[in-house]
Amino acid sequence: MPRAVIYRVGTPIRYSYVAGAPPLGLYQTVYAAEPGSVEIVSAGRPFTWELLLKLQRQGIGLASLLLHTGLSSTRDEAIDATNPNYAEERNIPAATAQAINDWSARRGRVVALGTTVFRALEPAVAPDETPAASQGWTNLHISGSHQLRAGDALLKGLHEAESSHLDLLSAFVEPERLRAAYMEAIERRYLWHEFGDMNLIIWPPPATSPNSIGFGAGWVRGVR
Repeated sequence: MPRAVIYRVGTPIRYSYVAGAPPLGLYQTVYAAEPGSVEIVSAGRPFTWELLLKLQRQGIGLASLLLHTGLSSTRDEAIDATNPNYAEERNIPAATAQAINDWSARRGRVVALGTTVFRALEPAVAPDETPAASQGWTNLHISGSHQLRAGDALLKGLHEAESSHLDLLSAFVEPERLRAAYMEAIERRYLWHEFGDMNLIIWPPPATSPNSIGFGAGWVRGVR
């Protein structure tokens, strides 16, 4: 189907609390470069060019990769419960793999912007535990039993408690602590996914601060 037809007759996938159909521009991250995803990488939605430039000026390096995200809204009720993810096309450029390895060698923290990044990076980790340039397809499902190797922090929004994205968080956070945090989010009426609150999860956890929610294996701090 021609792309022009999709833009003319299609509407973005959205949560039921979003009234009407917002402009397509609200579902586009500023740094996206290649069409092909079904849903927005929601963790990247709050980022503007001004914010990205500010981060760079503070010494935070930025590196890009590609993962053409599939439909996750209903796939979490998959028939194959052992692997509920669609296969998605991925590409880790050599420059990105090198940037991650250089930063890790300097004991810098590698922060993934969304669960999408981990799904793309984890299959690219070489036997020596360093990410390598690669491309292909992945249906990797990350859960509490998975040993994460490609990064040590995750910036993401909240997802429904039944989603595969929440399974991924259990690789960072003890399930009972994670559930407690989600119950607090529900009590405070936080919104979910693309228009919800952003959270930073770090492994290993830094010293507890008054603004943090202790998670044992990690912690989450709202960054609204």
